[in-house]
Amino acid sequence: SCGVVDVPPIPEDCCTTGDKPAMISFKYTGEDCSAIYTSQSADKYSCDTFGVMPDNVYIIVSSSENGGGDVWFAGEVGLNESFTAMASLAGSTSFPSNTVITIYNAPGGTVLQRANFHTSCSQPLGEGNQFGASLIEGIMFENGFVCGQLCVPQIPPVPEDCCDVGDKPALITFTYTAEDCSATVTTQPSDKYSCDTYATLPDTVYIIVSSSEDGGGDVWFAGTVNVNETFTAAANLAGQPDFASNTVITIYDQLGGIKLQRANFHTSCSQPLGDGQQYGASLINGIQFTDGYVCGEVDAPPTPPTPADCCDVGDKPSDITFTYTGEDCSATVTQQPADKHSCDTFFALPESVYIIVSSSEDGGGNVWFAGTVNLNETFTASASLAGQNDFSSNTVVTIYSSLGGSILQRANFHTSCSQPLSADDQYGATRIETIVFNNGYICESTPDPKSASISETDDADSSVDSFNTLKMSVYPNPFRKSATIDMVIPQDDSARIDVFNLAGQLIQTLYNNEMESDRLYRFEFKPNDLSGGVYLVRLQTSQGNVITKRLVYMPR
Repeated sequence: SCGVVDVPPIPEDCCTTGDKPAMISFKYTGEDCSAIYTSQSADKYSCDTFGVMPDNVYIIVSSSENGGGDVWFAGEVGLNESFTAMASLAGSTSFPSNTVITIYNAPGGTVLQRANFHTSCSQPLGEGNQFGASLIEGIMFENGFVCGQLCVPQIPPVPEDCCDVGDKPALITFTYTAEDCSATVTTQPSDKYSCDTYATLPDTVYIIVSSSEDGGGDVWFAGTVNVNETFTAAANLAGQPDFASNTVITIYDQLGGIKLQRANFHTSCSQPLGDGQQYGASLINGIQFTDGYVCGEVDAPPTPPTPADCCDVGDKPSDITFTYTGEDCSATVTQQPADKHSCDTFFALPESVYIIVSSSEDGGGNVWFAGTVNLNETFTASASLAGQNDFSSNTVVTIYSSLGGSILQRANFHTSCSQPLSADDQYGATRIETIVFNNGYICESTPDPKSASISETDDADSSVDSFNTLKMSVYPNPFRKSATIDMVIPQDDSARIDVFNLAGQLIQTLYNNEMESDRLYRFEFKPNDLSGGVYLVRLQTSQGNVITKRLVYMPR
């Protein structure tokens, strides 16, 4: 608190000495609009109360109604607690003619009171002025004059501009602080960044860092993050050497859940960028640039394995076998350049879908596969089904809710070997398992040290319907509480089942012993304390046979 101010019947006009207000300290009194003390003209101010004012509220001081325009203060305030609006927080030296104080019951909640008044000194303004629940305690002017008592908040140091040394950012490490947008600290101009908080941020959230709003465009990070935990966005996860001009951090309560905060800022070095900058709940720890310069402290992100290029041996693909994984476009893993492939997810993908693989969008052109596919089921696209020896340059996988239903996802990629193609590539919910080439070469998926999690073994009836080949199925996928892994081997052998996270770290060894042929082995995986996200289950036999399945954990 900055002390108690006795309210005079007619407040003095500090504008007679000061020039332009740069900082104003208020006290939240909890009063309604009957508590007006001002000598401003009646048509120059207004106040509306829409509900009872509680002891704790969320206040935004801005240039437009409902927190719009330039924001000079945003935060939670208790009864009789002081708060300070600063023009510098929006990159200005003084306030404009109109200031709006909007009071909510909580971040993103109901508007309880809205007060408008003049702050450019074209109307009288001074300590003791009161507009509803907001009592002015003190004002600092551009010329240094201070009227009344100021409650000056602790201002974080201005972060350095790492772009003065580095060229283009390639990797940024953040800390999740769980703060609202009032924690923003940056030297970027106010029209080059934004931050909106829609609800209180909990200790554990799901964060997507991408080039477009709500996780769209290129995705540079997606995962569950705890308070004060670091997370790293890397441009190479979208097949690029550096970030685009605009980066969006969207924070959800959980994977696929409610949006809590969205922050936008520039990351191409056309604007200042440095460690110590903060955008809402995302504090920059460090930046690595494409020229190798590191500013601050960065963590190495989990990097998807780089698939081998099957086109180095094969000539032209004639058949491609895929697995439907049910994942969104953030699961894409490919060596193809960013302008040679694309993926768009329009709705959540269910366990059973209708898929068309064709040469044009939405099932047009040559059709190489069309049919209903279940989660973790394989399907094969064949050029011969369109009377051809091999695929054309572009292949489109369109996923529908049902035959003739809504489009859920569309992925485009090159299949003529003018671009790299691998039996470990994945485009959204479509993972390549096997590629057959015209010259007879068969390229199959290889062990991928990114694997999933598990529990115990039992005999049971089979969801793996044949015993004459090595097979493994994982279901349900995605899952919330537990997943079941069924497997059979074609002959007696020793086998090992391991669980990995996306960093390639071993989570658990489920089984490491002898197995008998013609017998179903069933394991239940319970995630316990694991964070939501993508894991991998890998089955490997002593004879070198390997199956790797992706598993998506979506906790409530």
